[in-house]
Amino acid sequence: MVNGQSAGWYPDPMQRHQYRWWTGRVWGDDVADGGQQGSDPLTPTVAAPASQLPAAFQQPAASPQPVGFQQPVASQQPTYGPVGAYPQMQAGAPPSGATRPATKLAPITLAGAAAAAVGTLLNWIDTGAGSVNGFDVPAVFLADYETQSDNAFSIGLITLALAAMAAVAAFQVSWRPIARTAGAALAGIGAVYLVQLYRLADAAEASVTDLLAIGPFAVIGGGIALLMAAGR
Repeated sequence: MVNGQSAGWYPDPMQRHQYRWWTGRVWGDDVADGGQQGSDPLTPTVAAPASQLPAAFQQPAASPQPVGFQQPVASQQPTYGPVGAYPQMQAGAPPSGATRPATKLAPITLAGAAAAAVGTLLNWIDTGAGSVNGFDVPAVFLADYETQSDNAFSIGLITLALAAMAAVAAFQVSWRPIARTAGAALAGIGAVYLVQLYRLADAAEASVTDLLAIGPFAVIGGGIALLMAAGR
């Protein structure tokens, strides 16, 4: 069976514990026994061929099941295929006392979302006489650098919303595609803003370095961090 089974707690294929966490792509290190959650890295990480599996592994013995666990019918016996295969079993509720483990890249995801959120609040333009943050820059500026509107839908609202959605992905594996999209959008918004700012400075016969501020760079950095973390 190929990767694609939804993330959840399943009987440990190594038979070292009651349950092991399936991330949706590979077996994780998080395990649970009698409601007590711990960590036990897989050794080796490569699954053995079905022909080399012990008889007990080919026919899992009955064990206490989590609430909501559905025992497969006779026609749906566990099958084992190429490297990374797993039993065709329905995940149930987490064992009593066990929780959904956070992804190992959660800190990077949170850091990327935080950098984008903070970057929104930092200065985006600094003229020496005054400065503006992401909420003061209208979104239309990304398409028309000559706009004079200051009360339109702002870039800051967009980047902050994207950062909030990306932060959820640190705790929800199923949100990883959303985090990748948010990361690409944040990096893209920051890059387009810098291009438009350069065009504005050029039209005003000013130096773009006299206008640049840290805000858009923080947003771009946060977006890149999200792409690196959520893309794995």
